[in-house]
Amino acid sequence: MMKKHFKKLVSLVLSLIMVVGMSVTTFAAEVQPAATTVGTLTIFSSNDGGSSSWDTSGHAFIAFKNSSSSSIRVGGLNVGAGHEITFGTWGNKSQHTGIWYNLESYFANNASAYGNRVSLSMSVTQSNIDTINDIISKNDKWSLTNNCSSFAVKVWNSVSSKTLSAGIPNTPTSLMSSIKSKSGYQTGRSIGNTTPIGYVSNGSFVTVTMNKANASKTDAVSIVNTTIGNAEIITPIDMNPYSYTTN
Repeated sequence: MMKKHFKKLVSLVLSLIMVVGMSVTTFAAEVQPAATTVGTLTIFSSNDGGSSSWDTSGHAFIAFKNSSSSSIRVGGLNVGAGHEITFGTWGNKSQHTGIWYNLESYFANNASAYGNRVSLSMSVTQSNIDTINDIISKNDKWSLTNNCSSFAVKVWNSVSSKTLSAGIPNTPTSLMSSIKSKSGYQTGRSIGNTTPIGYVSNGSFVTVTMNKANASKTDAVSIVNTTIGNAEIITPIDMNPYSYTTN
């Protein structure tokens, strides 16, 4: 009799061990370490003061600030630790129609542009950056139906759970309204004065020196002294990236 009870006890203990082991394994599988945040993504939109959704004035763009301890490749630039860049599409610049880097930064700090800007920010991971880089590589262009607000919304919605809309047709004014409908939006968020200013053409980063005296956010004449910078390859994104500095 005691032998039989002993066998039952052993069997019970072994069963408990198996159950506990399976529970620990399942728990370990479910609780994965959270993806590391590498920076902050911000979407900006501004117009010339109108409120109608058909108001096509203004501009929309994206900023990324690197909060990690190493440089991070975003489109055509390496973003140094602690630094921030801006990027957005332009259709009225004679040198390049498409994505420009740090042009918004220059206009905001030297031409008092985007005075009524609103913005929304979120933390991003390296996986998010990979997604954004893919969008950048496929959208270096501009058209009336694929304008600055179209690009900014496409980048933001690809990684954010707070979905935004630029309206129909896409306009900075409609995007402003959409941003203001979300909790946590900001008005007049500061934009760092960052260089280099330029764009990617035929795989190379083209550095542009701005004429501060004639700065205009709409006039292509203000963009001068175009020079070819260091070799800059967008795809693959880890080949000899161009590094930048801040003023």
